[in-house]
Amino acid sequence: MTIEEGIELLETLCTVEFQRDGNIPALYVPKPRKEIEQLLTLDNIPIPEIFPFIWHLST
Repeated sequence: MTIEEGIELLETLCTVEFQRDGNIPALYVPKPRKEIEQLLTLDNIPIPEIFPFIWHLST
């Protein structure tokens, strides 16, 4: 796999916004495809399952 192919694979990694019972929203990271998981494991990059949702305002 080339570096470019690895980057293209990583670009497909996504998050899903969710909110439970009116609480603050969070971002959930679905289980990545096997190829992406292998790339991240090789580089010892952990993937948290949930990120706190942070509002970004563009100016």
